[in-house]
Amino acid sequence: MARKAVIVIEPHDGLVGRLIGTEWERQGEFVNYVFRWNRSLVNQATRSYLLCPQAVVLLRRLWDHNLAVGKVAGRFPERWRLAAAKAVYQALRPVNRLGNMMVAVVVKSDSDTTRGSGL
Repeated sequence: MARKAVIVIEPHDGLVGRLIGTEWERQGEFVNYVFRWNRSLVNQATRSYLLCPQAVVLLRRLWDHNLAVGKVAGRFPERWRLAAAKAVYQALRPVNRLGNMMVAVVVKSDSDTTRGSGL
């Protein structure tokens, strides 16, 4: 439960996610379906749980390819790996709007937070 805002980080349902993303993640014996969100789904889920139209939903996309970035950074000496990973993500910033992940920030209006409606 949050009184004013919630931050959600999930895979984004877009062309890039469908082309290069996986539908099922497997880690050892565990299998997970990758549910991909988009702006419409976040808005619908927000409205259905909050039961109020005043909430603001901010959605930003970004690239998250931690395995690929880890491989690139792993080619550098240990003391340079963090800088190398940051450089890769910095290089992707101009095309973040096409990214495979999304960050959604749901902010309740002041009237909803004072009513105590529960997000």
